Amino acid sequence: MRGQKGDVYEGGTRVPTLVSWPGRVKPGRVESPVQITDWMPTFCSLTGFKSERNLKWDGTDLTELLTNHTPLPARVIYTAGPRWRASSLRYGDWKLVTNGEGKSRRTELFNIVNDPTESKNLAKTDPQRVQEMLAELVKAVASDNDSVVK
Repeated sequence: MRGQKGDVYEGGTRVPTLVSWPGRVKPGRVESPVQITDWMPTFCSLTGFKSERNLKWDGTDLTELLTNHTPLPARVIYTAGPRWRASSLRYGDWKLVTNGEGKSRRTELFNIVNDPTESKNLAKTDPQRVQEMLAELVKAVASDNDSVVK
């Protein structure tokens, strides 16, 4: 995989997740991508915790994925790199990566199913997808800090 820990490339974000809870978690393998933000809503659901207010969690409850292997709905997976100098947005088979700011910002587009090593930048061959994903990235960045509990 390209990148290393802390990068927004697959080498920095893709790690196996192992879960064992005999009698609760269905044995087997699933390929759905999950992220760290999914664990808090999942643990709260599994334990029956209900908050009195909306905590605006970014994650998705994985209970049905873990207990029944029910596929997750299509969703955007957003990642911010250290000091927000890089970011990525994954949607389905596609991943957009940005590095830098302003005129020096570099934008890359990958089909990570066909190219998991992120070696073929498709940004120039699919500019419409790049623009659509950049618009989604702007939304994700704008809501990045809305769940800070004070």
